[in-house]
Formats: sequence, structure tokens, C-alpha cells
Amino acid sequence: MSTPIQILGEKYQSGVYLLRLHIHQPLTVACGRFKRGQPLFFPPGDYVYVGSALGARGATLANRLARHATRTADRPPHALRTALLEHCTAVGLGGKHSGAPPPKKLFWHIDYVLNELTVELCGITALRTATCLEARLAQWLNADLDTFVVEKGLGASDHRGATHLLGVQADEAWWTGLAAWTQSILKDEG
Repeated sequence: MSTPIQILGEKYQSGVYLLRLHIHQPLTVACGRFKRGQPLFFPPGDYVYVGSALGARGATLANRLARHATRTADRPPHALRTALLEHCTAVGLGGKHSGAPPPKKLFWHIDYVLNELTVELCGITALRTATCLEARLAQWLNADLDTFVVEKGLGASDHRGATHLLGVQADEAWWTGLAAWTQSILKDEG
């Protein structure tokens, strides 16, 4: 398996990120008001989510990633959370989260999926940047032949017409290549 946590770049506390999720059992979950609360079916397997934390309303990359690695108060955080917090500290990516996770309310589509106990957050690739590259990453992933759309518009309420949570039917080499590709984007940014 590729390195579970990769934080690329050094300059910014903001950025964009890709989350690798694994759904262990068939899952049906409503993602808030998406599709009027209609439950969505997720077959077991791997998924990728594209998101950003660009400082709006105080969102930093470390805080957003810690939030994704946290479930609601009645459920344990993702196993990756402790390593994530340690990694953020080691690379100088500050955050206010340490110790016990703060109470979490479900807000984004991805929150509802990550809150399920059959879902494992098993990898993070983050790019420290001030540039909004989220739409570019999502567009590239949507065009990739190894991804599939679970439901059009899922995970992209702030980018109409886009889909930011996709299924992945690929081997480990795809994930390794994805990390290398995102690093090339950071180099292109200058």
C-alpha cells in the first residue's frame, strides 16, 4: 500500500487534498439533503474524495483533515487520525486539534460517508497551496477510466455540475501514480 499520509509543499497552511476511503461492506447512507435525503448505495471497495481548505472561515488544512478523520461523538475516530495529527505537527502544518476529537456535526456529503463504521479513511494526499485546485483535480479524476461516479454531484455542493466523491476500480499502482500526479501539480504551480 502507498504511504497513507502525504503532505506536499511547505509554504501554506491551506490547500487541497485527496482522501482514500475503503468501504468494507455494502453501504446505504443518506448524505444529508443530497438528492432530497435519498439513501445512496456504495458497493464495497475503494473511493477517492477531493476537497479543499483554503482559509475561508478560518479553515486550515490540518483542521479540515483532522475533521475528516473524526466521527460524531458516539463513534470512534478513524484509526488514521492520531498518525495524521502527528504528521501535521512534524511538517509544520498547524492545527487546533489534539487529544480527544472535538464534537462533530455532519455537514458535507463526505461527512455522512466517513461517519459510517464500515468506512475506513485509509489514505490522505494533501497539497499545501493557496490556489484552488479542487476543480482541476476532480475533473481529472472524473475523466480517469479507473474511476466511476456513484451519484452525479456527490461531494461537490459548492461546484455545480462536478462530482468529488468517486469510486475507484484500480490496483495499488493507480494510487501510487495518483500521489505522483498530485505532486506534479504542485510543481506546475511554481
